[in-house]
Amino acid sequence: MKHDIVFGIDGGGTRSRIAVATLSGDILCRLEGASTNMYASSHEQVERVLTELLSDACAKCGCALSDIAGGCLGSAGLSRPNERKKFSAFFSQLLGSDVPVALCNDAEILLVGGIGKLEGICVIAGTGSIALGRLVDGTLARAGGLGWRLGDEGSAWWIVQQAVCRSLRSEERRDYPTGLLTPLLGHFGLCEAWELVPLFNGDSLDKGRIASAAPLVTIAAQDGDPLALDILHRAADELYGLVASIVRQLPELGSSRLVNAGGVFEHDDVVSVRFEAQLRKHLPQVIHEPAEGSALDGALLLAEDAVAATGRIDARNGDRSF
Repeated sequence: MKHDIVFGIDGGGTRSRIAVATLSGDILCRLEGASTNMYASSHEQVERVLTELLSDACAKCGCALSDIAGGCLGSAGLSRPNERKKFSAFFSQLLGSDVPVALCNDAEILLVGGIGKLEGICVIAGTGSIALGRLVDGTLARAGGLGWRLGDEGSAWWIVQQAVCRSLRSEERRDYPTGLLTPLLGHFGLCEAWELVPLFNGDSLDKGRIASAAPLVTIAAQDGDPLALDILHRAADELYGLVASIVRQLPELGSSRLVNAGGVFEHDDVVSVRFEAQLRKHLPQVIHEPAEGSALDGALLLAEDAVAATGRIDARNGDRSF
């Protein structure tokens, strides 16, 4: 087994998952551990968790750290040069400077895992939103993913922020009529519309708590609420706009495969149907398909690609059936 295994890590904000596989693609083990997201824990804590994950996985597989040929860590923020530098130094010290470890953001491993190839487009709309495009040579294009203060258009956060903002405008007869205000107040445990002002402008704003109200907008839209319908249509248009941005940046992806992920796509048919219609109308050659595999699968495929780039194994043409 010497130098014949790779690892992939999906570094979540709450839990992390690791898989170890042979270079021929056989999964040897899967384990879970604590967060390896540098925004959820200190860098020192993340390094401890990574060390434990790798050590525990090797113990379960009956191998040693010295048997690892390469790996991949996917986590939010790892596309930034300063974070990549820190983790590159960590893995070099732990595994040796000759062991390649791909460092990717979470959207990239989801893209590769969902498509089962190293090339394509992924759009994510959960609490936040982002789109990512990747060519087989590793060239990346990104749209969105700027956080709730600067963007996250089409996300659950954005949908609720728009619902609150425009419901208040509607009260002043500056927007479509709506019945959204009452259920929104109930969701946040408030009695009066003015109480939304300190909730959304305070220093302790909880983005996740805000985003959790998105189903109320979906319910209202399904009942024909004109304001809710307009918000969800605009959300779909914004998400389509992220994909269109990727194709403008990387025209080679104009006929590629596209996968989507996140709670907005999973639970909101109004958004999903309009998003699909926009794709068919404006980017008909983009193939929108259900995801084949998971982010962890993508991390393993990127780990194999990192090893292939060293010439130690033959490349798999960037393709894998999960």
